[in-house]
Amino acid sequence: MYKLLAGLKSYLKWQDIQTDSTIFRLHNSFTTVLLLTCSLIITATQYVGHPISCIVNGIPTHVVNTFCWIHSTFTMPDAFRRQAIACYTPKFLWDKFEGGLMRMIVMGLNITICTTEEKYAKKEALLDYLSKHIKRHKMYALRYWLCEVLCFVNIIVQMYIMNRFFDGEFLSYGTRIMQLSDVPQEQRFDPMVYVFPRVTKCIFHKYGSSGSLQKHDSLCILPLNIVNEKTYVFIWFWYMILLFLLAGLIIFRAVIILLPNFRPRLLHARNRMISLETCRILSERLDIGDWWLIYMLGCNLDPMIYKEVMNEFSKDLEPSANK
Repeated sequence: MYKLLAGLKSYLKWQDIQTDSTIFRLHNSFTTVLLLTCSLIITATQYVGHPISCIVNGIPTHVVNTFCWIHSTFTMPDAFRRQAIACYTPKFLWDKFEGGLMRMIVMGLNITICTTEEKYAKKEALLDYLSKHIKRHKMYALRYWLCEVLCFVNIIVQMYIMNRFFDGEFLSYGTRIMQLSDVPQEQRFDPMVYVFPRVTKCIFHKYGSSGSLQKHDSLCILPLNIVNEKTYVFIWFWYMILLFLLAGLIIFRAVIILLPNFRPRLLHARNRMISLETCRILSERLDIGDWWLIYMLGCNLDPMIYKEVMNEFSKDLEPSANK
């Protein structure tokens, strides 16, 4: 099993340069790995058993199992893969839009182990870039925020599609599961038995020795559906958590855009060593795109270097404001 899932670890590797938020990564990287893991576990029958097991007399069991599985029941082992691709799309788009800009302007200043001359040269190069590219990062911020909105839309669409696929049983699945804890054991009814039946009936037709058509009724057990049930319980709760997190994130972004007075305090919270007055100067002199760039720089630069760069950058902005 470890070898089977080892290929997914590349999706969860640590990013030394961060260009997005934690919630954005939860949607893209973690959810992608989660769905691909579910797909691999469900399709790996050597680990979870056979998908169907039928009871019938006089006919080879594997023949009936194969017939009943493809004829009377069905599953979608690649559904998780399609969902995973949809979850990874915002990250793919953002990586293309971002183009390595943050890594280029950070220039290794996220690591403090460097000579004084090297640090000074990189700081000057960073300040030179920020001064020469004022009001050129609006599309940089806008594209990222649109990718975050795309994450929110993706979760809503996926939940809607799954609810339609399960005949309206998915959206209320988690709440009904929680309500079962208050119901006596003998009165409990699994809300997903309708969607994932555990026992089914299958009719197999066979020609006898005289040429007449014989009908064989077989009772089939679907052990794979037990795995499906538990998988969708976890997916329901995770999607609900992710939906609320993304909704809160979009509201937070709207506050940043619509309330400029909130930006200095947010920038100050990024690095308390920078004075609130300096944060106020930066927020007032820069447009939303430039402000977002320096805000994200705070995630990647060493705190002391970030403080020095922002203090010097704010001084460079004041003469232009006076002019």
